[in-house]
Amino acid sequence: MQIKDDELEQSLLNYAFDHKVRYKLTTELTPYAPSFTEMQTGTIVINMNWHDSAEIPFQIAHETAHVLNGDKPLYFPTEVSKSKIEIKANIRGIEILMPYYCAHRTEEYADPVQFCHFFRIPSHLFDVVDSKMKEYYGYNDIQAGMH
Repeated sequence: MQIKDDELEQSLLNYAFDHKVRYKLTTELTPYAPSFTEMQTGTIVINMNWHDSAEIPFQIAHETAHVLNGDKPLYFPTEVSKSKIEIKANIRGIEILMPYYCAHRTEEYADPVQFCHFFRIPSHLFDVVDSKMKEYYGYNDIQAGMH
């Protein structure tokens, strides 16, 4: 995939807009202030000053996922509740990104390690990426039909 970062970011913002997710890009935050979602308004706020700009596409996808998942405002009775919400946003964020990586690759050339590197996906999500990539290419469907 040779899509430029700014084109990718714009495409992801278009995806958000097409799915009724509002967004605000800001340069007013510090380089280590994370992007976030204003749950009450369904608006994602993306820190364009983020210290590693290569992480911004995943941040856009992740924050978009919070809105699409219908996550509630930032009250978590337990860390487990917060963790479950974040896991679901990570999974859906990966699903949002998958077509951007796989659309121009056959299964033989798709590599979950490369996907994680390109989108700066945290290593603890590798198994999710691997599973979602197999799902994207219909690998799970093929395997299910073989039994």
